Amino acid sequence: MEEFNSDYIILSSTDNQKLIQWDVKTGGIYMEKEDVGIIENIKGACYCLNGEVIAVLSDKCVHILNSNSGTEIYKIETNYESLNEEDNLPIHNFGSYISACEQEPLIVIGIHKEYVEPNDNVPNLNSEIHIYNIKTGEKVDYRECSDSEIESAKISNNGRLIAVILSQGTDYFDLDLDTEIEMQFVELDTEDKWVHSCNFSKNNKLLICGLDDGSIDVYKNR
Repeated sequence: MEEFNSDYIILSSTDNQKLIQWDVKTGGIYMEKEDVGIIENIKGACYCLNGEVIAVLSDKCVHILNSNSGTEIYKIETNYESLNEEDNLPIHNFGSYISACEQEPLIVIGIHKEYVEPNDNVPNLNSEIHIYNIKTGEKVDYRECSDSEIESAKISNNGRLIAVILSQGTDYFDLDLDTEIEMQFVELDTEDKWVHSCNFSKNNKLLICGLDDGSIDVYKNR
């Protein structure tokens, strides 16, 4: 197989646990990886490091694969248990969404939380986003979201800004800001319009949002 050097290769995953890379120019398959038994329940996949590796989010881990051979290089654990500091109850943490940065070796992973033993009297736990260095597998930052359910997340190409679409609103984070200060400094949702999808421009200056009423809002990033 030739080295990965095309801007026209796209990636997809399937319900039967295949990873497929498609050549847009020809419409043919660039690589099809069927033996992904090590990966349980693929939730998402994205290219990293200019297409050199593929980050695959499963039920338990982020698997970092060589994009040419499909072999696993290493993995990041996302499925684990911890304790809620406020009530000292065990929490189940698991990855739910993944997005990659183009210009920096970073990925953002949406982390959902739920109590190991559900209690109707205990409110839902807020979700989090965890940012990892894709080269080292090290977690370099995180933010707590304002709602329990993450529907999608996008990281800007320079790795600084993250937009998180939640079931009850949208969070917008600037990783250059101190975590102790107010982190959601842009109000993207209104009483009659909700953000359903978003993406950053290539130059990181704009955030484009698709709203549930069919309109598009464009915000200028700081």
